[in-house]
Amino acid sequence: MRELLFDTPWWLPTVIILIGMGLFIVGNNRRQFRLRSAGLGVAVLGVTLIATSYFVDTPAEKCLKNTRELVAAFGQKDWTKFESLLDPRASVAINASLTLYSNRSDIVQAAKNAQEMYQFTTVRVLGTQATQQDSLITVTLTLFTDQQATMGRPFTSTWKFEWQDYGKGWTLWRITALRIADRPADQLRPQFPR
Repeated sequence: MRELLFDTPWWLPTVIILIGMGLFIVGNNRRQFRLRSAGLGVAVLGVTLIATSYFVDTPAEKCLKNTRELVAAFGQKDWTKFESLLDPRASVAINASLTLYSNRSDIVQAAKNAQEMYQFTTVRVLGTQATQQDSLITVTLTLFTDQQATMGRPFTSTWKFEWQDYGKGWTLWRITALRIADRPADQLRPQFPR
């Protein structure tokens, strides 16, 4: 029910507004004040639902926004912003058993080294998907990158960002590389700076 209020599908408020307008027109034509007022109230309810959905972000929407900001900060080499979005205990992994970087300062340094090593010229988000289970939100992200190190040949990569709510808001605590340039996770270790 909460999802319908804060992440409303477009068709729901549209149907509510159309029903409200229909009631208003019928009540107005028949000169029935109560029916006309009810129609106006239903239409206002539909508009309120649109406004609530637009202006109030769900936790999943917040995590999607923060994930996009993290990617943008990496692409723009804004290391202050990049670092501010990571939990101090954040980690980067290739799969469930191989953690490459186990804290925020290591991740920031590795990101700087990757920028220097690969010289990213374009970093764009192609698609995102968020799923929530209690206090964990997982954002799966597909990136398009262009690098000078690969002589301008662009490629895509897929990442998983896990956001945890510790009572002080959502913080990024784990990043997992799933695929880079169509290579599966078990072949990715050489891609990461040491």
